[in-house]
Amino acid sequence: MTYKDVAAALREFPSFYPNATSIAEFRPNSLTIHFHYLDREGYAEIRSRKPTPADRPKVEVVAHELTHWSDQISSLWGQQYITTAFDAYHAANANQEELFKSVVTLQDEQRRILFPLYYHVVASAPRPHSHKMPWRIEFTAGQEFDAYGAIDEARPIFFVVFSDSADGSRVARQPITIGSLLETTATWAELMAGMSLINSLGDEEAVVERALWRNERLAALYQSDLTVYTAPVHMLAKFSGVGDFIWAYERGAILANVVLNMTKQHFESLRHPDAFAPFGLRRDAFLKAHNRGYAFAALARHAAEVDAKKGSLAWLLEVLNRAGLPDWPAMLHAAYNELETLGRNLPVRTAHDGVRDYLLEVGRKRFLDRSGALRGDEPFDPIRMDAGPHPPMFDSNGNLFQIGQQSLDPRRYDPEAMHLAELRLSGFTRNFLQSCRGVS
Repeated sequence: MTYKDVAAALREFPSFYPNATSIAEFRPNSLTIHFHYLDREGYAEIRSRKPTPADRPKVEVVAHELTHWSDQISSLWGQQYITTAFDAYHAANANQEELFKSVVTLQDEQRRILFPLYYHVVASAPRPHSHKMPWRIEFTAGQEFDAYGAIDEARPIFFVVFSDSADGSRVARQPITIGSLLETTATWAELMAGMSLINSLGDEEAVVERALWRNERLAALYQSDLTVYTAPVHMLAKFSGVGDFIWAYERGAILANVVLNMTKQHFESLRHPDAFAPFGLRRDAFLKAHNRGYAFAALARHAAEVDAKKGSLAWLLEVLNRAGLPDWPAMLHAAYNELETLGRNLPVRTAHDGVRDYLLEVGRKRFLDRSGALRGDEPFDPIRMDAGPHPPMFDSNGNLFQIGQQSLDPRRYDPEAMHLAELRLSGFTRNFLQSCRGVS
């Protein structure tokens, strides 16, 4: 099958990852990046000359998708997901029925990245709001339904509820999911890329472009159908009392990076904010389930007691201390030990497992390179373009292109083969879910 055949066939399967637009997408099961309106020649041309304002959306979307890839491959949550995905690949190819449950395990992990629409409520025609007339924000906790339709008390959900500022009518109810945390980090990388390009323009042109960019970004914060991408930032801004969206996105990305790398011991140590006492027994259930959305909310609430004017690293260290967690270097050390332990204890069954082990190896290296992304008062850089290797990416014509000098080893990771493997796994999963859950 050609690239376009595979891409077209995969579009028949529902998306479970926070790809905000049809401009580009990252696919976590194959770890492939796809640009639908950007070709490699056009991007090479941008990089060969002084950028223009028209280049900004293209530069931003590349930064966004690269951050999704980086978070997936080099965070503790991401590497755990990768091992689950490759267990499913093995199960689908092994033709051993006792292994098929691994496919359902992956399906459930995918479902929790964003949660189905049942849990995400959006009003049909809410009154427009803006940063000058913001939404009301409240917080609630619910519980998942299991595969049999029963309430699963072991899996609570943390919700951010947005309401009309005047009459209190509900605008949206958004669960804080892994997907919303990933989007917080990717959007911050996108903002950095946009700001960098604008700063490279001439003075007069930069003033105009900066104003347009700011208005565009502020408008996106109050789109009721995009709360999966903005809820963590709204929450942090409310708790901290800071109205600067750039501050909120950077600090939100920092906290997202923390919680994506929290270990079992970190969850056991996390101190519940006093303000979350009304959630009762669900607070401990959040921690037992290693609910990273709740962990983000808890850290954001502890941040309310920290001076927002502090530099990023000093601010984070105080937030962690108030939350009962080790300092940032110690947390990084513990997370890396978990990554090494995960990589050592995996079975090698097929050639696919060789791909898995290579990706985990690359991810561990990238984890170490990213460990220096937060230092002093410098802006948090979630991509670290100076750290390699970077993945090959598919352009709008299905051609592969590369950013940076270091590339993944094509003998150990073939993006075209993985893209096809993802299609086959998706088809197998759909067929198997018909048998065990009656899902068509």
